[in-house]
Amino acid sequence: MVSHTPVLLDVIRSPFGKYHGGLSGVRADDLLAQLLGALQARNPWLNSTPMLRVEQVLVGCANQAGEDSRNIARLACLLAGFPIETVAVTLNQLCGSSAMALQQGVALIQANMADIVIIGGVETMSRSPLVQLPSPYVLTDEPAVSSVFGWRFSNPRFQAEIADGRYFQSMAETAEGLAQRYGVSRHQQEEVTIASHQKAITASNNLLERGIVPIQRPSLATLVADECPRPHLSQQTLARLPLLHPEAKNALLTAGTCSPFADGEGVALLVSPKIANKLKQMGVESPLNLAVSGVVSVGVSPEAMGLGGTVAIEKLMKQSALTTASVGCWELHEPFAVSHYLACQQLGLGWEYPAVNAWGGSLAIGSPMGAIGLRVLCSLAWRLNQSQPSTSIGVGGLSVGMGQGIAFSLKDCS
Repeated sequence: MVSHTPVLLDVIRSPFGKYHGGLSGVRADDLLAQLLGALQARNPWLNSTPMLRVEQVLVGCANQAGEDSRNIARLACLLAGFPIETVAVTLNQLCGSSAMALQQGVALIQANMADIVIIGGVETMSRSPLVQLPSPYVLTDEPAVSSVFGWRFSNPRFQAEIADGRYFQSMAETAEGLAQRYGVSRHQQEEVTIASHQKAITASNNLLERGIVPIQRPSLATLVADECPRPHLSQQTLARLPLLHPEAKNALLTAGTCSPFADGEGVALLVSPKIANKLKQMGVESPLNLAVSGVVSVGVSPEAMGLGGTVAIEKLMKQSALTTASVGCWELHEPFAVSHYLACQQLGLGWEYPAVNAWGGSLAIGSPMGAIGLRVLCSLAWRLNQSQPSTSIGVGGLSVGMGQGIAFSLKDCS
């Protein structure tokens, strides 16, 4: 039987900029175009002949209310000078958008519908506009609302009819509920946060040498490194932060135990085994050689969205006959410290397990929504690439707002 398991040949991302920080002066379509150009420069055979043309570009983007609207995937491809024949599609699954791009790209190759696919994710949360309905449909005293994050123009039925209003919660409120339900203290959450920052600072050179591509900025120096990790973050600093929900009984969450808003993006190159073999015959050495051995997505209760990634990982491991012992690298999205604590616990790992998020996670690096999945993929792939030969399998997972989850596995083909 002919194998259609996709091969990951390269994955790169921008440095992640702070909210209103170092990338806030760059449009989302220009940001994505820069990285598409960088990916092609690293893999110069791309688009060199009709047979080696990129057939599909799938990009996750969660906002799409401003400069990222009107199919940013296609706009960025045109800005980057890609062939007009390349089909480009933008996907939105909130925090899971770029991971869903991975799933769709894998499906295209598995179905023998494409041989060369670029997947990606982009979000410039700093440049999210204020939005308002047209005048015939808005109350005169209703102000424009921020499109950065969370509910907007929500259906009133979610408050009045659906699940007794329980689904009408912010992501932070769902995290607060998980902390209460499972008894995860503020101190425990702060320990998770500090560890994420410390690991991100310690490991920063690993990605700078491999997976992070410097970004050119108008009238500013090139941005080369993530801005959110804080080298001197301490328990004392976190303890001084006010509660996010002081009106809630036994509230525990603070801004310090939530992943920060950020700007950033990432892209990855997937090919069919046929193209991978052809490139070897041509003598091409690709940056990576990893099989995307599995991708799954799941739905969970919106109230427990922080555990969606765990449910997806459990489904993936069952389908792929994987055990905890057989996985050498774990990369889990950290939307909140409490959800990461519980995810590790549910997987039987413990949040201090050294193979989990060894280069830091979203609590330190940031969460540009459309690019979260690509950040997880990028860290997992490059960690696996430089691991010992015995560490051949890596698993990534992320929870998704409104109650979903995605997980994927990589296997070293070398």
